[in-house]
Amino acid sequence: MAEDLLEIFWMPGCSSCLRMKEFVQRLGIAHQAIDVVAAPEEAARLTELGLRVPAAVRGGVGVPGVDLVGVARLAGLDYDPPKALDPAELHRRYAEITAVTAGLIARLGPEALEYKSPDRDRTMRYLALHASTIMRGFVDAEETNVFTDGYQFISTQLAERATAGQILDVLAETRAVFEQWWDHAGFDDPFDRILTSEWGTWTLHEALERAVWHTTQHTRQLEYFVLDELRLGTSPRLSEELLAGLPLPQGIHA
Repeated sequence: MAEDLLEIFWMPGCSSCLRMKEFVQRLGIAHQAIDVVAAPEEAARLTELGLRVPAAVRGGVGVPGVDLVGVARLAGLDYDPPKALDPAELHRRYAEITAVTAGLIARLGPEALEYKSPDRDRTMRYLALHASTIMRGFVDAEETNVFTDGYQFISTQLAERATAGQILDVLAETRAVFEQWWDHAGFDDPFDRILTSEWGTWTLHEALERAVWHTTQHTRQLEYFVLDELRLGTSPRLSEELLAGLPLPQGIHA
């Protein structure tokens, strides 16, 4: 393998991985895609660079795969990302998108909660919990200045035994915490404060955009599995208007 070939490290079911893969393919960048689940020994190379999936590496230099500008720069290209939706619109979208999330979760009976997507060893229960807690990781950064994906709000007990009703309670709490933050500080925040994360630094605006699109992508997955695969109804579905302007991958899952 040529030393200057771009390597992209990904894992099935990872929304940011899919977004990075589509980005590299769309720009026509020569690359090698490495699935760290199929080749776990390759993950050690990322650890040595202080990275985790998704990530891009070239010539011993790596960048987080969530940083598409950095990925393009690593490949020797310039990339200007689309302008993010303003915070007020992201706030509005989150409320409407998670209303759809809630409607999909409500359709998950005991058997459906145990269903696993073919691309990842993850139940619909865990997928629904993840979609329900992503925004908590954003709000938590108000005090910690560290932006996360909210996994710390999913207990082992919930991950193993939560009912649809309990997951809906988790989502309702997340929405309430976000609304409380918005009413207290978010509505007039300049959104330029810098947060740290395991993927590098983010402005508050960038972190809010990620929390919204990440929640949306997992809601898209729930929609696909609940309505199209398990055939547990025909609605609710996300509208094109709700998806427009969010930096989503085109695909549903890798």
